[in-house]
Amino acid sequence: MTSTLRDDLDRGRRFAERYDLNVAAHSVGWRFDFTAPGVDLVALAVRATSAANAAGVRVRRARLHREQDHILDCMGRSMAGLPLPGDRYQQVDLTQARRTIPDDAVVLLAENRPAERALGITIITPQAGTPDWYTNYTGVAVGHRGRGMAGALKAAALLQAHRGGASALVTHNADTNEAILRTNRRAGMKPNVGYWSLIRDTRSGKWF
Repeated sequence: MTSTLRDDLDRGRRFAERYDLNVAAHSVGWRFDFTAPGVDLVALAVRATSAANAAGVRVRRARLHREQDHILDCMGRSMAGLPLPGDRYQQVDLTQARRTIPDDAVVLLAENRPAERALGITIITPQAGTPDWYTNYTGVAVGHRGRGMAGALKAAALLQAHRGGASALVTHNADTNEAILRTNRRAGMKPNVGYWSLIRDTRSGKWF
């Protein structure tokens, strides 16, 4: 049996633990508030350009339906070794991955020149019922990590969300993924509400 719980609800966690639900994973919340003082579009654009140049890539917006195979190829190569739900060594199901991309998502690809296969990807989407946008996924292909590409994608995502009218860009990341946590901090994102993933082994035969 599994459950998720906001990580600011300590009483709720204590209640769950009374019934043998234990924390299996923690996702840290992050937020970049575009309404905060000092945030401006020009500065975001300069940061995005500088980050891409430093990483040696160009970041462009992909056409979700026309470039679906190209996008999924990059997602598959960028998921290797990431802390995915369940077994971290599971095979990536690209059909399922496509279902997680909303039709109104903005997909950004990081490519070198000449572009053959995308080296990194981030997916952001407006959140229904709120002015915030959400980062669904960010990943860089194995062999190209550690070169600032995630930072370039993050900067470009902030720029796109701001241009799209978002009041903020929010996301969640596993607390074990120090590389993306470091990227978020460098991008100026601030800690936000995250969540615990809890699990209870019902095979023990114990019930409430």
